[in-house]
Amino acid sequence: HGLAIGDSVVAPGGLIGIIDSVTPTTSRVKLITSPGSKIGAWVQRIDRHGILFGIGTNRVKLSFLDKDTPVKPGDIVSTSPASTLVPANLPIGVIQFIDNQATTAPFAVVQLTAAPEAIDWVQVLKSE
Repeated sequence: HGLAIGDSVVAPGGLIGIIDSVTPTTSRVKLITSPGSKIGAWVQRIDRHGILFGIGTNRVKLSFLDKDTPVKPGDIVSTSPASTLVPANLPIGVIQFIDNQATTAPFAVVQLTAAPEAIDWVQVLKSE
């Protein structure tokens, strides 16, 4: 059906992964919650970029590049407008917790708006 490695996979609520491999009859999706998964993210309220890391749970970790990032619980996280891996502005989740005391840069824990464990269907967005 023309699916390719790198195509974005969304479910009701937002981004859940990226196609990692394809065969003539199947596709394998690497979930954004998977350890080793990394994508650019954006918090629009404060106009800040971050990197979203999968940590193997139903939540993800959002690391910021700046030490002084005024993020708050409840802020909405989407894909970065500067991303080359996924389309811009796809919903990802909501910030639940912030650790401003991290030694390198602050990070947040993000609850996904699309729960991978409760998905009935997905849509694949073709890479350009």
